[in-house]
Amino acid sequence: MKKTLLWFFLLSILLLALFYLTLDGSFTWPLPKQDYIIFAGWAIITLVYFIITLKCSYYTLEKKYLSQKKLTKEYVYEYSKIIYIDENWSRKNNILLFVTDRGVAVYLILDKKQKLLDEMLKRCKNLKDRESVLIQFPNVKI
Repeated sequence: MKKTLLWFFLLSILLLALFYLTLDGSFTWPLPKQDYIIFAGWAIITLVYFIITLKCSYYTLEKKYLSQKKLTKEYVYEYSKIIYIDENWSRKNNILLFVTDRGVAVYLILDKKQKLLDEMLKRCKNLKDRESVLIQFPNVKI
């Protein structure tokens, strides 16, 4: 959550500065009242979007599959169709990387204690080694 909040903050400030500098090209100090209104509106919109993103994005571990909810879309990854999990890379980068039986690499953000990774390693029974996955799907980036 802290990383997400930091990235949202930095990106929103960067975009605000970019828009501010490109709108009329003038910069004066102290700022005019309309600039404070624009900044407040931008901050409120960013905060609302951030809250919606946090509330509407989550994972659910079910008996036979992992479900990922992103705003209005839901993605389902069946444990039986996951053929490779890059445990070392996932632990190092705090992002779960796995490959499905169709050769699609999927990246999911892990929780702080990496419980999602541990559960996926327990539940996925059809895991192969890296070399066999690369032979089967040479274009997959793992």
